[in-house]
This record gives sequence, C-alpha cells and structure tokens, in this order.
Amino acid sequence: MDNTVEFNIYFFLIVFIILFIAIYIIYCNKLNKILKNKSKRNKKEYEIMEVNYLTVRKNIDKSKLLNKKHMIIIATLDSIIIATVSTVINFVNLHILWQLSIGFVLLFLLIYAIYDIYGNILISKGYEKKEEKKIKKTTKRKKDK
Repeated sequence: MDNTVEFNIYFFLIVFIILFIAIYIIYCNKLNKILKNKSKRNKKEYEIMEVNYLTVRKNIDKSKLLNKKHMIIIATLDSIIIATVSTVINFVNLHILWQLSIGFVLLFLLIYAIYDIYGNILISKGYEKKEEKKIKKTTKRKKDK
C-alpha cells in the first residue's frame, strides 16, 4: 500500500472512533436524563423517537424498551450511524452540496436498515406486543310490552 492511502485509512478510522465516542457519551447522558425524568410522576413523559419507531413499525411493547439496557443499545446504534455518515462524507471529495445529499440519503438508509434489523432481533427475543382480544359488548334490546 502507498503511504498516503494508508495514512488516509488510519486518519478516517481515528476520526470515526473519536466521533463515535463523543456522540455515544452525549447521547447516553441525554437518554439517562430522559429515564430519570420518566420515573418522576409530576414530569411529562418524554418521547424517544427510536422507541416510537420500533413500537409502530415492528409492533414492539414500548414499556419493555424503556430501560437502561435498551437505551445503551440505542445510543450505540445512533452513534454508529452518525459516525459512519460523517466519516463517509469527509472521505468523499466532492462539492459540499453533493456531500450533504449523499450524507442525507446515507443517514436515512442506515437508520431504516439498522433499526429494522434491531426490531427483528427484538421480535425474535419475544418483545412483540401481545394482542389483546377486545370483547365487544352486545346490548340486548328490551322488547316493549
């Protein structure tokens, strides 16, 4: 390998790792604040978009996802997505508008792909909502005498 190519690979690997760690720390702090505020009854309930997406798209029970274990996984997934997109954008040597458009498309593709895989893993582990059978009340008509 040429020294410049090897240097570029190491440089972008270091950039990826630094971005991943910084975003992970920031996102974990944010999610911990949300979990602390969730436990207080007088505070309004905060919405986490990733949990809402998994709840709606994959029919997963929201109450099972709002714990520390899953928040760490969500923070890791989001950090990987953002660090990957920013590293790829920096690696591409194009005009800024092309970089932004590539980053935008790559961001949404990674979000949908990674959270689809994560949702399938959660479904295989049994996090899917139990379907409650709704009992229809039938009203009896009283006959006029």
